[in-house]
Amino acid sequence: MALFSFIMPVKNEEKYVREAIQSVMAQTFFDWELIVVDDHSNDNTPEIVTAIGNLDSRIRLVRSSGTGQVQALTCGYARTSGRFIKFLDGDDILPSSFSDHLADLTLYQASYHDLEIVDEDLKRINILHLTSKYAHIPFSRFINKMAPIPRGAWTLSREIADRLFPIPDKTPYADVWIGLTVKKNANLGYIEYPLYIYRQHRDQVYRGIYNYNGDVVVRRALTMIRLIEFLESEGTHLWKDLPDGRAIVRSLRLYYSILGQEKIRWKEIFSAPLQLKNKLRLLVIKKCPKLASYLSRIKSGFRFRFLR
Repeated sequence: MALFSFIMPVKNEEKYVREAIQSVMAQTFFDWELIVVDDHSNDNTPEIVTAIGNLDSRIRLVRSSGTGQVQALTCGYARTSGRFIKFLDGDDILPSSFSDHLADLTLYQASYHDLEIVDEDLKRINILHLTSKYAHIPFSRFINKMAPIPRGAWTLSREIADRLFPIPDKTPYADVWIGLTVKKNANLGYIEYPLYIYRQHRDQVYRGIYNYNGDVVVRRALTMIRLIEFLESEGTHLWKDLPDGRAIVRSLRLYYSILGQEKIRWKEIFSAPLQLKNKLRLLVIKKCPKLASYLSRIKSGFRFRFLR
């Protein structure tokens, strides 16, 4: 049994996947395995992975038994043996500092850490400071925030990963589902260090974590609405025991339904039965997208509580 199992779902990542795999190979600890799950690529991704795997038996390529990232993650987990599970996308990087924090990473049932946001050429854009608040807030507040923790920030013990997997095939947004499930089942630890390098580039669906362009915002909102509908049908076990669970889900649906409208008047935003802070957030995102992007960068780049 390896100490760490890295799961890397890939689809047409020939431009980046070699560098992603080499970042794992460069770690100073050796007790790991890397499961690369190909989601029906039509470029040279599988050949690149196979060639590297022929040089290192810890690296294995498997073909996803389904389609989509959710099925790829589940397929990959079924082939892991490690005590701890780490997600790594095929266009991202695991920094060498990851090895320096093994004691902290293996201390908790589940933990999360900060991320470094870079551009296509690995030039730093920002540090995403997640802070310790997600470890301490109750689950009712966590679900109300829709768990904005990127998948690459998590490290899971096998005990917790067994409760997460298999991820339901119809889950619209894997990252949020992972966050909700982990928070529901584990006491979280937080490591205040960027142990994952998240690469933004033009080929991504949402074109960047700080992108608030109108079409991107609408696309994200519609995905979140599908997720909320999924929570209402197949994810009730996550919130049904909360005294205000139904109210939380209804409020989330309303918020994202407004966010998902291509055009909306400010009066409609302020007349909605939402908390004032959510109305203001909607107003900035819908009416001042450049300001929303700027504030998001500032907020995620600081640890200070008053910005959160």
